[in-house]
Amino acid sequence: MFDLTFKLLFLFLQASTLLLLYFNLTQIRISKLGIILFPIILIASYLTMSYFFFLPLLAYFYIIGQKYSFLRLRRFSWFYSVYTLFSYSIFSYSTQTLFNFFFQDTVLRCYSGIFNLITIVLAPLCCNYLILKLIGPDLDFMSRHSEHFDKTFFLSINLPLTFFCTIQIITHWAESFLVSKNNPLRIYMLVLFLILVIVTIKYLQDRINLVNKKKIQSLKDQQLIDLEHYVNQIENTYEQLRYFQHDFKNILISLNESIKTNDINLVRENYQHILKSQNIVQDTNKSELNFPKLNNIKNMLIKSILYAYLVQATQKRVPVTLEVTEPIVNEPIDTFDYVRLLSILLDNALEEAEKYPDGVVHLCFIKNNDLTVIIENTCHENYKQLPELFKKSISSKGKQRGLGLASAEMILNKYKNISLETQVAGQVFTQKMIMKW
Repeated sequence: MFDLTFKLLFLFLQASTLLLLYFNLTQIRISKLGIILFPIILIASYLTMSYFFFLPLLAYFYIIGQKYSFLRLRRFSWFYSVYTLFSYSIFSYSTQTLFNFFFQDTVLRCYSGIFNLITIVLAPLCCNYLILKLIGPDLDFMSRHSEHFDKTFFLSINLPLTFFCTIQIITHWAESFLVSKNNPLRIYMLVLFLILVIVTIKYLQDRINLVNKKKIQSLKDQQLIDLEHYVNQIENTYEQLRYFQHDFKNILISLNESIKTNDINLVRENYQHILKSQNIVQDTNKSELNFPKLNNIKNMLIKSILYAYLVQATQKRVPVTLEVTEPIVNEPIDTFDYVRLLSILLDNALEEAEKYPDGVVHLCFIKNNDLTVIIENTCHENYKQLPELFKKSISSKGKQRGLGLASAEMILNKYKNISLETQVAGQVFTQKMIMKW
């Protein structure tokens, strides 16, 4: 009875250690029910399948990864599952081998509780902590830029890990039932596994360096395109101001001639004619090209982009409302990325709204504990598959014109503190971008 209790206790510690390793690797928060089920699955698997109990555990971690991971991280589910079990097994296996090499059987039996605690809990946790310190940045880069890693890459990582994980378990079983205690098989396998770990880490780093170089070059090219786009907008705004200045001069001359006649009816007639010719609608509360709430945007690049779009919307006769609750400074995002995101979202909103006579755009900046940017536009189309809009070449605007939102998602993948929520309710298409300080 005591031996059974002792064994169940260490199985529970083993389950806790595996869950902790998986969380440290993935940062996935498993539900309470999932946490309760895991030790039950482990104990049941061990009692019924002995040394092959790892097979249900692989399935468990894979299902958890598929259920609780972000969509872009689900491709890593099998890698996370195999790595968790393989790393735990190999570090526990290696520690046990060292104990057998340095200590006599009598010492191991006398202090079996301490040795088991080190082998089952402390050694895997400490070794994995060191390994994640080494490859953690690489794994983080992979998760943030998963779109750059194809199926061939994942197969080249997952297949060897799965194969060697299976071999490791089979070796442990063979040592217990097929070969003698002093057989050097364990030492050979440890050397082989060490080589595998080194080769895998080197392969990961080489592939990530290659992707990183391509990513940097792509960002440079995109920034040049964005800068050219921004300069063109500034030039267009400047030209519009020049034309306005020229027209305004002629308007004043025309009004002056009317005033000289002292004929108020003629003055009123010319004034109405000028308003009509310039497509200006009188409003006692608003003035075109006057956006005082932009003063709360302190980033000059963002303010310029917003002004250009507001002017563009005014020219296209698309009503725009702008709300900026309070001054906004030091946004938690790179300025060029911020410009690109806003340009994409505002372009889409304006292009959609101008399709309809009742089309409007609402733009709101809310600063609380985080910064929320809300862009709403009129939308009469029925978007049944919103995630499809974020794929390349998929767009409501026509074939091969859907790179905008796909590019936006690539930018967002760089930031863990920024999320983009898309919603269609009635005839309103809403994009809500939340930035955490």
